Amino acid sequence: MDIIISICCITYNHEKYIRDTLEGILCQKFDKPYEIIIHDDASSDGTVEILREYQGKYPDKIRLLLEEENQYKYGKKMFYTDIAVAKGKYIALCEGDDYWCDENKLKKQYDFIEKNSEITYLCHATYMNIYGKKKMKELRAGECDHVIELREVLERGKMYPTASLFLKRDSFRNIPKFYLEAPVEDEPIKLLCLSQGKGFYINELMCVYRKNHPGSWNNIIKHQKKKRLDHHNDKKKMYQEFDKYTKGIYRNSIEQAITLENFNIIMTNRTFKELRSSKYKLIIDNLNFKSKVRVYIAAYIPKVYKTVLNIYKVCTRKGD
Repeated sequence: MDIIISICCITYNHEKYIRDTLEGILCQKFDKPYEIIIHDDASSDGTVEILREYQGKYPDKIRLLLEEENQYKYGKKMFYTDIAVAKGKYIALCEGDDYWCDENKLKKQYDFIEKNSEITYLCHATYMNIYGKKKMKELRAGECDHVIELREVLERGKMYPTASLFLKRDSFRNIPKFYLEAPVEDEPIKLLCLSQGKGFYINELMCVYRKNHPGSWNNIIKHQKKKRLDHHNDKKKMYQEFDKYTKGIYRNSIEQAITLENFNIIMTNRTFKELRSSKYKLIIDNLNFKSKVRVYIAAYIPKVYKTVLNIYKVCTRKGD
């Protein structure tokens, strides 16, 4: 029988988390043929041993792609490699430090996309497990199910965690330059799919996204200023290439996306007075109340902001 869904999972030094990931995949109540492609980027811990253990138990389901040398440092797109060899009509994504927590996730997404042929990109609400916090937060993109518009995604920079994504494989037949040169892969996947059809958000909590855990990408970039700045500048280049790819159709929304990256650069460099420009008003207005107050104090009363920040640092050190 033909494979219906290819589950693509990328891993790197996920020894502490990969069992949760695999169990979340293998417990799915989905009665149609599917495959699990697990791509390890030369882990140096015990991740590969665990992967081989599970492949031994499920040889008919699990395919391993094992790199001998780390490919991320060369800018290789891991999911793109996996999707290129996938056999399924649809693609479900997960990273090796996240996991699915709803055994009907695949069935719900499959049933929906089969009934809605114009949909190319599905996602859903997510639990967010922040390192050091006991209680998980809920990450929702709204209060109800809704269609995802590309323009809104560009202008507001909405985040849909990778573990929630369910895609049409046909969307990846021709991979453009903006995808291959992007600094990350989840963002160009979103842009590529939404430029070819519609997206849809399901307001059900069906996976867990780990944030700021030791060794994770978001933890590394949080503590390294240069990497953060490079990331935001590279995203600006990606949007410029996406503008060429879409022939200017989304020009205004892309300019807003670039403005958002400039906002992030200002926050990283702490050149807060630049936020007084009217071009950042829409971005600030879309922040939650706490963040909005913080930004306004930083922009208009920088001495107060600096004092509060120094007090916070001292308290944090004492807490350690």
